Amino acid sequence: MTFYEKFLEILSKIKPINIEFKIDKLVLGEKTYKVENGFMNFENEKIKVEKKNNSVEFTLPDGTKLERLPIEKEKNIEYLDIDKKVFTRSDISALQLPYLSIGQKHEEIIKILKPFLEEYRGNADLGCLLIASTIIKLEDKLEDKKLIHTYYDKLKIYKKVGHMIYNFFRSGILEKRIIPHLRKICESYNTNGEIKRNFLIYWYDIIGSGYPTAYYANDQDTQQEFYNELNWRFDRGEKNIEVYSRITKRNRRIRRWLKRLEKRGVIKFRESKIYRIGYSKAIKFYVTKI
Repeated sequence: MTFYEKFLEILSKIKPINIEFKIDKLVLGEKTYKVENGFMNFENEKIKVEKKNNSVEFTLPDGTKLERLPIEKEKNIEYLDIDKKVFTRSDISALQLPYLSIGQKHEEIIKILKPFLEEYRGNADLGCLLIASTIIKLEDKLEDKKLIHTYYDKLKIYKKVGHMIYNFFRSGILEKRIIPHLRKICESYNTNGEIKRNFLIYWYDIIGSGYPTAYYANDQDTQQEFYNELNWRFDRGEKNIEVYSRITKRNRRIRRWLKRLEKRGVIKFRESKIYRIGYSKAIKFYVTKI
């Protein structure tokens, strides 16, 4: 790791700071660093530490400036968009580095969606988008499993919202279907208020009820619950549904359930070749109602 990466990682573990008094020490993770004459020593390099309004600014030897808000981590999410960007170098999470290097393609997708997210829930949806894009990057690079699971644990905080946003991102539906739908809405209405209102109706519907032409299998599904999910989509008038499944045991179960429906003359289905998502095997089933 570079000096910058090492410092950014340790900075993410900083304990809350009381800036009402002179800063004479900083607790980063398990270690306490003295601050003398406005400087702290890290890896035999001096880093300037100074108070800036309601934050603390760190200036690295190469001139790079990093900001840390002196409040609890949970409250820092309110400052996530302080510079009107998708994310900043300010405290985003306890594990910052993957966030700060998500792919340009993902960043562009997030930037398109960001202005249309609900204000009171926007940070939660934005947080899900950031975590989802980070997981995808880590999975694609086959990074350490423990690190990947750490981000999955973060995603679970958002419950169904996090699960659905990750699936939209991972399956490509976010880019290939949701973004184009948003563009159509933009073409149909004249004001940002109208665009946002109509997009959010759509956005909350697909997160809450599910995407009409796609279903993401999970371990909690029973056979009847799975059939109910398919029937709900058929009842909406959909004829073709894509079922996404990963992990060998789950893949076999979904295949078995689909074969039973096919034998009853309810559907026809075919499946993609097995592909990999991170360390697990995945399959996409194409289901057509007869």
